[in-house]
Amino acid sequence: MTSLHSFVRNHRFSTFLILTFVLTWIPWDVVAVELRARQLDVVTPLVLLGGFGPFLAAIVVAATGGDIRSWLRNLVDVGAPLSVWVAAVLVPIVRYVGRSKYDSL
Repeated sequence: MTSLHSFVRNHRFSTFLILTFVLTWIPWDVVAVELRARQLDVVTPLVLLGGFGPFLAAIVVAATGGDIRSWLRNLVDVGAPLSVWVAAVLVPIVRYVGRSKYDSL
């Protein structure tokens, strides 16, 4: 296990890319096969897993590299101006409401 830790510490970016590829494209390839076979019961969980592939890869690399706490501390910048936080909350809501009104026309 020590060799795995040292490999991840020495090759963080390549490890992240490989894990992102595996955690994203393999589930989506299974979805493509399942959709062709018309078996829709596992599609949604696999699409979600594939969508979170880069995030999960980042967690695995940070945890295996030994600096998960510093990564989690820097995950959200609480020092951002209030206008950034307001925009982050309101822009998606406004876009959703605007689109739903436009779609109903």
